[in-house]
Amino acid sequence: MKEKYSERLCEREGESLNMEKKPKISAVGLRLICSVMLIVLPVFIMLLMLVRQEVLELSKEKLALQSQSGAKAVGTWAEQILGELDIYKDIIEELGMDDPRVFELMGTSYPNHEAYPYGLYWGDRQKNYFDSSGWVPDEDYVPSERIWYQEGLTRDYFGFGEPYVDVMTGDVCVSASARVNNGPVESVVAADVYLDYASKVVADITGGDIGYAFFVTGQTRIILADSNDSMVGQPLHSEENSLLYQNIDHLLAQEQTGHQEVEGEDDNYITNIIHIKA
Repeated sequence: MKEKYSERLCEREGESLNMEKKPKISAVGLRLICSVMLIVLPVFIMLLMLVRQEVLELSKEKLALQSQSGAKAVGTWAEQILGELDIYKDIIEELGMDDPRVFELMGTSYPNHEAYPYGLYWGDRQKNYFDSSGWVPDEDYVPSERIWYQEGLTRDYFGFGEPYVDVMTGDVCVSASARVNNGPVESVVAADVYLDYASKVVADITGGDIGYAFFVTGQTRIILADSNDSMVGQPLHSEENSLLYQNIDHLLAQEQTGHQEVEGEDDNYITNIIHIKA
């Protein structure tokens, strides 16, 4: 990933992403219901879990509809972002990296996009680097050694990588990157995508009957957005998390789908796991 603005750092692959407290989800002596959704994108996988306390009146069918609505919203948003980035890439490849208009084009991406406010950036194996936001890396910065670059080399179209926390803002973001196929030197173009929209969907869901909601990545199962902000950036499987979170993590690790009964600390939960490919 690209470290910029005071070197954005993160701990990855199951480690905490610079966040702090981990709350516990308590029951109230009733049978609780929750819904779990996996949105399977080209590389980026998210999980949405909906937990409603005191919901004997909330049917599985209604819960499933709310789950699907949230999944569709975020899936559509992600497809739109990747589609926009692919348009940039197509034009870059059509012009060719030797054409100075390529860098003018990338410059127009800053600061015009809410999801990737710092615009596009580009690097090649010869240590050349361009950043639409004007950020200038240290002299020892080697683009080809960065994870965003290495991930992009594996893709002809834009796709999401693993998440990290921007140390400047505290927000979770992911690098979307792709290989540029038109130059004499291997290169990759990328953008840092912020997950504010996922947080908005969580807020919208929890504003109604649903008490808790969160998104996590599918591979490392890092929480990307949660109705409790202190959970963002935490691995779902952390021993410090509630029993419910840990048991949901076990279900995902086993690739379970559909309605499942999950033990919480004070009661059992009914979960609904849905895989949605965007």
